[in-house]
Amino acid sequence: MARTADDTWGVGESVGATALGAAEWRARENVRPDRLFTDPYAQVFLDAVAVRGIPNSEFSEELMARLQETDPHVVRGVRAQQDYVASRTRWFDDFFSAATAAGIRQAVILAAGLDARAWRLQWLADAVVYEIDQPKVLEFKDETLRAHGAEPAVRRVSLPIDLRTDWPKALCEAGFDPALPTAWSMEGLLAYLPASAQELLLDRLHALSAPGSRIAVDALNAAFFRPENLTRLGSFFTEIRDVMIRNGGDLPDTPNLFFDEKRRELADWLREHGWRADELEVHDMMARYRRRAPIEDDAGVPHCVMVEGRLPR
Repeated sequence: MARTADDTWGVGESVGATALGAAEWRARENVRPDRLFTDPYAQVFLDAVAVRGIPNSEFSEELMARLQETDPHVVRGVRAQQDYVASRTRWFDDFFSAATAAGIRQAVILAAGLDARAWRLQWLADAVVYEIDQPKVLEFKDETLRAHGAEPAVRRVSLPIDLRTDWPKALCEAGFDPALPTAWSMEGLLAYLPASAQELLLDRLHALSAPGSRIAVDALNAAFFRPENLTRLGSFFTEIRDVMIRNGGDLPDTPNLFFDEKRRELADWLREHGWRADELEVHDMMARYRRRAPIEDDAGVPHCVMVEGRLPR
């Protein structure tokens, strides 16, 4: 599906397919004995899409075993991508845990997708978590977890609204208090926004952030949009998509969902606006959780930077 400035999607469609892919990797991680986190809800989402007939990649262990015989390099690349998503998930989990330990009681998850942190993490008793995403994505998420009988571990407010529209107004009308410190997260988001939309999003977020607020982002730096990196990612996704089609499945054409536009370095933007910002290169982030892949196998690992910002009190 070609991207436009005002496109929309549901789970399994366009950008919504990437949320489903991340859920699959979290489900695979959840059954590993050395798992980095516990997320029993990821498989709930996969089961729900299977019932509804929504396309899903389904990198089953049976398929991976067959591919090990015919395309072992693809298996290594897919495993590296899975380790990246698992490490990224744990990094954001740790961010929210640290914010909670610091007494922050208000969190906003931008482009929440099929993230289940409001259900599976520990929060302060009087905390509130706001989740913002496309209406059809949140509708699927809410209906699926409700049917499963899952109750969030915190007061959770679902805001079905496009981040390219006036989401701050909707957020404040839903009870968000801009006078309180907030923990913000943007996971797997920025590549799918035009540069101008990213700038507007950051401006709005900053305007809503009280002193003491924190932010966590897997940010795209200049290295991500270098032609050789986009070619590397494009080749990897084309190959595994072809493999999936040959085996009766499908994958989204992920690189074509990106907005390949020059944009400011996120850490620099934050510092210019008074935030303290720390950067962690993606391979170092994976190494922190003992999941770093050999360089020859990391074709599906985006060359991003994990950025954590804090607004001084």
